[in-house]
Amino acid sequence: MKHVYALFLIFSIGVVVPQFSLAIENIIINGLFKDKVVVTIDGKQQILKKNKLTPEGVKLVKSNSKEATIEIDGIPKIFTLDEKIGNTFKTTSDVKKPYSFKKTVTIKADAMGMYKTSGQINGKTVEFLIDTGATLVSMSSDLAKQLKIKYEKGKKIQMMTAKGPSIAYVVELNKVKIGDIELYNIAGSVSDDMSGRTLLGMSFLGKLGMKRKGRYLVLEK
Repeated sequence: MKHVYALFLIFSIGVVVPQFSLAIENIIINGLFKDKVVVTIDGKQQILKKNKLTPEGVKLVKSNSKEATIEIDGIPKIFTLDEKIGNTFKTTSDVKKPYSFKKTVTIKADAMGMYKTSGQINGKTVEFLIDTGATLVSMSSDLAKQLKIKYEKGKKIQMMTAKGPSIAYVVELNKVKIGDIELYNIAGSVSDDMSGRTLLGMSFLGKLGMKRKGRYLVLEK
């Protein structure tokens, strides 16, 4: 046991994961090793070994020094130690309440280095261009009409485009969604000069965590 605690002191990191199930209030991942994980479940420290099920319904599927796949009540999740505390896990399947997990969307850059992805506005499918330089979720008036958005009732503003100054209308979008991430009551803009492009701007992106991994952009809720 002394050897195990020595490894624990070297590799330990506190990662609190709240409310995985009705039976478990919290889990703290303290250390990751080959086919073994040091955890604290509801205040009780223990060592998970591969394919051994705990009384709380937790089972280690596999692990190494970088990540572990752990099943909680039969639902697998991946845990890593290379991210900041409070932002360290992702689900490998869709999970419904009472579970509460981080949701991620990964987008690969195209040949031009641009991040494009399909998504939805008010339940209708659209193609987004990720644009951190855009303040709002911006679309053309043609698309707004297809989505039955009465943009003419929105606040009229002047915005700058590649063609110069342009008139746009600020609207509230009921729901914007990409992948498993959906947000409500998002500010958007509608302009005749968008030329068919739909920009996923900071009114949506600013509510998420963003990081780049090589050619990939990872968005996290």
